[in-house]
Amino acid sequence: QVFEVGGGAGTTLQACAMAKLGMPRGFFVVFALVLIGSLVLLISGAIVLGTGTTEKSLIEDLDPNVDFRLLPDACHIVEVAHATRDEKEVGESLDDYVNLVPVCYDDFWITFQTDGKYLSSRVTTTRRGSHSCAEGSPEPRFRAGQMVPCWEPLLWPVDPIYRCANSMCIKIFPPSEELQEAARNADDANTTGWVVFGSGLFCMLCVVPCLVIGGRLLRKVTDAHEEFVSKSISASEAANNSSLQEETSLAQTVGKTVSVETGEEQVV
Repeated sequence: QVFEVGGGAGTTLQACAMAKLGMPRGFFVVFALVLIGSLVLLISGAIVLGTGTTEKSLIEDLDPNVDFRLLPDACHIVEVAHATRDEKEVGESLDDYVNLVPVCYDDFWITFQTDGKYLSSRVTTTRRGSHSCAEGSPEPRFRAGQMVPCWEPLLWPVDPIYRCANSMCIKIFPPSEELQEAARNADDANTTGWVVFGSGLFCMLCVVPCLVIGGRLLRKVTDAHEEFVSKSISASEAANNSSLQEETSLAQTVGKTVSVETGEEQVV
């Protein structure tokens, strides 16, 4: 097989790989894309799994009852700022995978007071449901004027998992809830990581070998077909040559006439 010269190292490597795997060029391109996609899925899944596993391990080492204490005086909710977000998401029905459904999210920024200091809480988001923000009404967890329990840290520096929203890291949300939310996020990351990693592993162990086998079979079928066509053409050419030789011989025989009168052979 002759390969084009001047294509660079990539062309040479591709030619060598195609020759080694024994598959046609088009099939080799599909094989290469699937192989690269499998590697990307494996690496991405491993990264997500590692991140989720590390996060879950850090969460399990934390104890909100040791890291925080409940303040003796309740905190006063001074202001609750509110904003809405209209977004599109995939719904539960099959049609919703094609036509996204509208979803409304409510974001709340809470300002509270404790010991004469005005502090901010982290942004909280609630999902109103599968409809536009123009429909329905928000359901905030806190309202202005409420007196609510709050917590302050006992250990510094505070672990980032607790998501401090102010310099004193005083919270109106129970630290245990934040750990539970962080644990759910870590579990979701692990689930996503396993799905992505498993998809890459399936492609690597099943799809890629099937493509190799299929490519080789296709190459054998193609070679057999080309060989059959070549033999057919050769046989046809041989038959044509034989027929042409017979016709030439017959023409020469017919072209020879004997003159009975002169007794000489005359060629026409």
